[in-house]
Amino acid sequence: MQGGVMTNLIEQINFTDLGISSKLCAAIKSLGWDYPSPIQIKAIPAALTGQDLVGVAQTGTGKTGAFLIPCIDKIEMGGLQTLVLCPTRELAQQVCEDAVALLARSGGKSARGLWSSDCCSRRWGGNNHSHTRQVLGPHEKRVGEP
Repeated sequence: MQGGVMTNLIEQINFTDLGISSKLCAAIKSLGWDYPSPIQIKAIPAALTGQDLVGVAQTGTGKTGAFLIPCIDKIEMGGLQTLVLCPTRELAQQVCEDAVALLARSGGKSARGLWSSDCCSRRWGGNNHSHTRQVLGPHEKRVGEP
């Protein structure tokens, strides 16, 4: 497809069309994400139905949103815990910041302190395992790196 034609097709699909809760859709819109990217269009509905998936896309195409959005939607509904492993501290920090922003804007569980940047990447790594266990505590979501 030509670039313009693909763009027009993508812009006809909204996040609400992907089966995401209205609160989370409002949070997504408040972050300035107007339309889902191609990887989000394919990944979000599959993840919401519990399918296993592997997504491959270039940098900057929305992969973080493609897995965070359905995770947050399911967490807010209850019964899901999430572990996100990232190859670098910088990416772990970015993922954690995106998750906190989405949850804060959706009035989600981050408002009760269950997902904050303190329980994410800044506390990972090293050999202090007792401190790591203490930081992890009862949190439902975790982001870390090797």
